[in-house]
Amino acid sequence: MNRDYSELTRTIKALRQKKGLNQAQAAEKMGITKQTLCSWEKNPEKLTIDKLTIMLSVYDIEVGEFFRALNGIFFNTELESNEK
Repeated sequence: MNRDYSELTRTIKALRQKKGLNQAQAAEKMGITKQTLCSWEKNPEKLTIDKLTIMLSVYDIEVGEFFRALNGIFFNTELESNEK
């Protein structure tokens, strides 16, 4: 199954940028390599829930807040698709 993660990848990248961090800085705070973070931002399928929790902690975002925001993004996208 081919999944479109474009909204999720944009959200993850936007959270990092909102915090004022480049990939190297964010990766260092998470205890991972820049390449790993880059990989997660391009393909979030590789991002585990425990690593997502660490990422959100670095970005000062609560897990529930993150999922509520994503739910709104995906729900609105689904509604727009159904209206066409």
